[in-house]
Amino acid sequence: MAREADGSWRIIAGLWAVLVFIPLLLGGWILHGVLGQVAAATCQAIARDLERAARRLLHRSHPSHAAVRELQTAMAEAGATGSGPVRLPPPADPRASQAVIHRLQEFFATGRPLDTTALLRVRHRLGWAFNPMVTREHPWIPEEIRWNGRPAWLVWAPGPGRTTASLVIAQPPPVADLLRAACQTSFEQGRWEWLVIDRASRRWWGSRALAADLRPLLAGSRQRPRGWLPTPHALTLLESVDRTTRLALRAALPWPVRAETHAWLWFGLAMAGVAATLVFPRLCRRYLTWSLRWKLLGLLAYLILVPLAGGLLLGCSFLDARRLSLEQQGLDDALAELERYDASFLQYLRTLEIRLDRFHAAVATGRAGPATLTAPLAALIRAVGPDRLVLLDRGARLLFDHCSTFRYEALMNEVGTAILQQHLEPYPPDQDRPAIAPRFKLIHDTLMNSAWGSHYQVEGALQRFTHGGQTFYTYWRRFPRRHPSLGLLAADFFHDPTVRAFFARHRPGGTAGRLLVWHRRSRTWYPARPAGLDDLEALVEAADRRGEAVRGEVDQPDGPTLAIALPGHRLRGCVLVSLLAPERQPRPLAGRRQLLGVGAGLALAVALACWLLLAQGILDPIREILAGIARLRRLDTAHPIPVMGDDELATLARGINRMMTISDELDLARVVQRAFVPAHLPPLSRVRAAFWESSRLGVGGCFFDWYPGPDGTWVFLLGTAPGQGIRAALLLAMVKALAFLHFREGRPPGEFLRRAREALPALGLTQACCSLALVHLDERGPSVTVMAAGAPFALWRRGAQDEACFVGQPTSPLGAATAVDPEPIRLELAAGGGLLLFTHGLVNAPDPEGKPWGHDALRALFSRPIVPQTGELAGSGTTDDPLRPLREAFQRHVRGGEQGKEGMFLLERVEGPPA
Repeated sequence: MAREADGSWRIIAGLWAVLVFIPLLLGGWILHGVLGQVAAATCQAIARDLERAARRLLHRSHPSHAAVRELQTAMAEAGATGSGPVRLPPPADPRASQAVIHRLQEFFATGRPLDTTALLRVRHRLGWAFNPMVTREHPWIPEEIRWNGRPAWLVWAPGPGRTTASLVIAQPPPVADLLRAACQTSFEQGRWEWLVIDRASRRWWGSRALAADLRPLLAGSRQRPRGWLPTPHALTLLESVDRTTRLALRAALPWPVRAETHAWLWFGLAMAGVAATLVFPRLCRRYLTWSLRWKLLGLLAYLILVPLAGGLLLGCSFLDARRLSLEQQGLDDALAELERYDASFLQYLRTLEIRLDRFHAAVATGRAGPATLTAPLAALIRAVGPDRLVLLDRGARLLFDHCSTFRYEALMNEVGTAILQQHLEPYPPDQDRPAIAPRFKLIHDTLMNSAWGSHYQVEGALQRFTHGGQTFYTYWRRFPRRHPSLGLLAADFFHDPTVRAFFARHRPGGTAGRLLVWHRRSRTWYPARPAGLDDLEALVEAADRRGEAVRGEVDQPDGPTLAIALPGHRLRGCVLVSLLAPERQPRPLAGRRQLLGVGAGLALAVALACWLLLAQGILDPIREILAGIARLRRLDTAHPIPVMGDDELATLARGINRMMTISDELDLARVVQRAFVPAHLPPLSRVRAAFWESSRLGVGGCFFDWYPGPDGTWVFLLGTAPGQGIRAALLLAMVKALAFLHFREGRPPGEFLRRAREALPALGLTQACCSLALVHLDERGPSVTVMAAGAPFALWRRGAQDEACFVGQPTSPLGAATAVDPEPIRLELAAGGGLLLFTHGLVNAPDPEGKPWGHDALRALFSRPIVPQTGELAGSGTTDDPLRPLREAFQRHVRGGEQGKEGMFLLERVEGPPA
């Protein structure tokens, strides 16, 4: 029993390891990885939302928008009559400021160029980086200026008449105040926490929940202008607005993606493992009580659903990782395309240089005069579009000077001409070197020692230089000295017109996404104005402010779209934007997720179909086998079990069919066995006798018989043969035949066991084959003599008041090679005394839990005298049975689990007439 218990627990432990521990461990590992990816994706989405909100806030709170709104208000108040309105902050010198602004308004309205004095006054009043000509080209576009030494914004718009213009110079409140108002408007619902920090005034505005983090944020803002301040429960974005203003946005992380969730996950899995361990044995026992159909369904569900759930988790994890990979790859490809497009501007500049070189070479070799160059120069201007094209003769005199509308500064033109004239040295002997005008000698000397002047030292190459906040490209080249009339060719290109010409000839486009270009000064989009302008402008302003590539999501008609903005390195003053194509975004993965769901559904359908086929293929043969066994129990052998296939069930069906074929022999053996038990017991006077054997259906190995002995005595035999079936029946038949011949010949009872031991080997039996007990009863005493060969010890109770005890000695069974003649034991029976013989199968019969009945239980029951009853004493099945207490106690122990080798024989002395 202990071994069986250990084996069952080993099986349960193995099943627990396979069905509970390993799946929980693998599930925890998979869930941990998936949860980590979900946390990363969620944090990335929250970070994008925070960055997008910050970009929108900075875009809406930009001071230039206040100037545009003020201009719109002024024009609405002025109406359609009179000249355009002018709104100015209080100037330090009202009279001088009014004169300058009046002249500037006239220039915006009529386009009449400003003379040098007026230009100097305008620049002195509004800042030396201010360019009136460029501003006039872009109405409604705010231009940053300086007013009374403070930053301000100038914006103008055409008036109702052709000669009127509206002009506004606005000095909005500090950026911190504008940003605070934008945050209060945007976060009325309290979605996120916000904080605006003004380090100049050491003030802050924002959510009270974030006020406690004010000092850490200030400390962080000193270390870096922008970045992330991660915490275990939230993400905080710190964005720099200007040198003194910082914006902080904080979003709480959802519970599933927080750091402590991973610890709770393993804790929950551990608790689930403990709970599963506690209920697992009960579940196993419950599982064993199910029908085979539901057992197969449960097993298949476990073997299919657990791997399928793991596969779905891994599939979702793979799709999420693939989404991030595609997203990153698409953004990298888009960034590479933006960089290539930015670098292609150098190729365009190289094209302009080649065209100028070709024109110079054609003129130098053709020796054409100035009069014949009018048409070629006009064609060159149309081809390359210079802002200024200068042609000098051998004497450094101007032969041709073409200026565009952007080249309005006479002082700049004079200085540039003077520098070019000096490059024609040495001059002919008959000519003097041109003198530099005193009024711009200082400017000339300064320029010659600056970056601008240094570019004029490089001949035959298009060089870039910066002057007055603007970028120029300059080309000059001298003609050979042998040329009769021409001395030098020079061309200047402003950056902005050159960029616009580049956009006209090289339209933005790409394979990774839709490519757009935003021109900062004119706030113009190339090649066309896109949808979702607010988000795009916020994105390009962030890229222009940071000076690096910025990635984010923008609203488009077909939904949120990934975009990347890159400030132009060669295309200065421009921001390049790429909107990822739909096929390069994660949205196509939705189809793969649907495919994964469809695959899971198909897997479940296939699993259900397999269960039906498997259950049908197993249950049908089992039903046939059970029906055949039921027929065999009814002794119906005319209908064998149908054999289907060649598997183990088919082998079992063939074995049962073979059992049916020997049914007749089994019936004969059963009849022989039942014939061993006498129909009645001998007539006894002072002793009553009783016999009982198990009534289990089948051919067992229990044997009982009685014979008259010499001098009025009686002989009783009780024995068993090993095994069941025909072999056991034949063995007992041989023993009965020997006993019949022995006692018919009138031989002494004590010689029977020796005779049987000698006769069995002669019949071919060389091993132990039978246990036999012999009782010789003499009623005159009365006394009994007990002899046993391999049988259990007999229970003897001398009188009614005596305790029962075992008598006998260990002996070998019949047929054993080492068997010796048993010694006879003589016992006296007083009033109430008795003798009980029993078989090994009786005391070794187990209960349902495997515990045998045992000798002690039998001895305790036999120690109590059996109440005399009247009636037939033979084992005829009547209720007047002296062995009834023992039999009922035995049946309560085995609970119907008899094996067919249980038998008892009782001799008990009674007073008075026999029953």
